[in-house]
Amino acid sequence: MVSEDWIRKAQTLAIQFSGNAAKHDREGTFPFENFEALKEQGFLSLTVPKIYGGYEISLLTYVRILEILATGDGATALGLTMHLKIFGSEREAKSYPEKWFEKISLKAVNEGSLVNTVATEEGLGSPAGGGLPSTVAISTPQGWRINGKKTFTTMAPLLSYFIVLARIDEENDSYLANFLLTREDKGLIIEETWNSLGMRASGSHDIV
Repeated sequence: MVSEDWIRKAQTLAIQFSGNAAKHDREGTFPFENFEALKEQGFLSLTVPKIYGGYEISLLTYVRILEILATGDGATALGLTMHLKIFGSEREAKSYPEKWFEKISLKAVNEGSLVNTVATEEGLGSPAGGGLPSTVAISTPQGWRINGKKTFTTMAPLLSYFIVLARIDEENDSYLANFLLTREDKGLIIEETWNSLGMRASGSHDIV
């Protein structure tokens, strides 16, 4: 069942976002004000489980909201999709450590923190194709050290959390693991490389 309250809110925001959408795309600027509005209206918690204070909306409502927001600004809708799908997917798959998921869920609800997966690399494309990333994680006495470069990091100018896919090499094998990085982590650099017509405002830059 679709929640009509959220639909009405999305329709209002879509009109608001449309006012600056062309300007943001033309100038390649990030729509910080759009995400502030989404935060104020509770949209950043839509798919967060209720046990963490989220709304846990249905898939149908989720899709309809994004469809409406995209009529106002496709780049903003894309960014919100990337953020919300993590919580919706994890509710079903439970692939991340529970302490991770609780942390990013509470941060999304209480502070409006944004999160996205960071997996794609130049020359590799999506890891779903079966390739191993060149980004490597090395265990040290101080913790894990991650070296590599990722592309298509949507919402890079505003993300609080980056879920980075990296390769761990062992003597006879290699395997994949996800690492939760924060914006403040030492050595994390955002390279502003993104310049894709129609989606410039998504801020899908590279990270190193």
